[in-house]
Amino acid sequence: MRKSRHLLFLSEYPHDPEKKREGYFQRVLHIDDHFRDQPRIYLHIHPWRFFRKSVRREDEFLKSYQLNLFLHFFLILKIFRGCGTVYIQTIYNLLYPLLFVLLFNRRYFLDLHGVVPEELRLEGRPFFAAVLEVVERMIFPKISYFVSVREALTQHYKSKIPAIRGEFIKYFIMPGDQQDVRVEADHHNGAQTTFIYAGNLQAWQNIDLMLASIKESLNKRYHYTMLTGDLMGFTAKLKEYHLDANPQINLASVSPAELGAYYQRQHYGFVLREDIIINRVACPTKLIEYMKFGLKPVVKSANLGDFLTLGYEYVTLEEFNAQILPPQKSKKNMEIIRNMEIENARSMAYLREVVLQNTEC
Repeated sequence: MRKSRHLLFLSEYPHDPEKKREGYFQRVLHIDDHFRDQPRIYLHIHPWRFFRKSVRREDEFLKSYQLNLFLHFFLILKIFRGCGTVYIQTIYNLLYPLLFVLLFNRRYFLDLHGVVPEELRLEGRPFFAAVLEVVERMIFPKISYFVSVREALTQHYKSKIPAIRGEFIKYFIMPGDQQDVRVEADHHNGAQTTFIYAGNLQAWQNIDLMLASIKESLNKRYHYTMLTGDLMGFTAKLKEYHLDANPQINLASVSPAELGAYYQRQHYGFVLREDIIINRVACPTKLIEYMKFGLKPVVKSANLGDFLTLGYEYVTLEEFNAQILPPQKSKKNMEIIRNMEIENARSMAYLREVVLQNTEC
């Protein structure tokens, strides 16, 4: 009789509603949704936390563990012995289980998420970045499948670590919680030109640059919508630029389900990312949302993920500052996203197929 083996996910499983809204955990839960009918374990290991073992039965098929690397060493061994396939959510989750990954010959899937060492170096954490680059070079040749958001990220790692032999599967999270609205891409002569920014105040969003440009480009034909979860912080920023009382700027906080109705009324959206490797290999969810509704992104650098190769329509910040933009959506951008949705569905079907190939022994 053949015995069923569980899928092992090396990741924390989020319980806190606040955590579930974080980008990392949104991807964790999104991938998990496609394996809800399978016995699976989430394993979160730490060397100086979880001195008391935590085991939670999430549903009929899912258990989550939080274990100490040393105190629960033999339980971790048992969990690895019982799995057929290991799905690793980011290289972060390779660091502490490193010995077990080296010890057990399993089919390993690594969800890349992004270029982690490069991100850490940018954050001013060079030692941790160097450690994870060592882990990359040790473990990547052992990975059977890499899940990569786009081709740009795939090519980055193939160039960085030539010893990679695993297959790359392109898959990213396609925003799906906006309401379905009809999008018009026609040019509306004489209509107001609308711009949107949806996000918070992180440094990499270049909020100061955006607000300074808006202040310099104000005219009666432009209207701006700022959607944020940080209303107090954004209000303070608008006051700093003397834009808080401007009737052409609307500040609001809305649920994800309401975003579609806002995007449907916009022509342009701000995505002011720097021209650095982190952004050149990324697939920003906000950019996908904008393009899905026919918006043309206003960019600091146009070199974002695969979108230049795909021929997306955009406006540079210099063009925004120098000319009056027409109230026009982009049919091309909507077509690009539709094609990406089709490709994404095929990729997930294939990913599920190859993950489940070794669930029995």
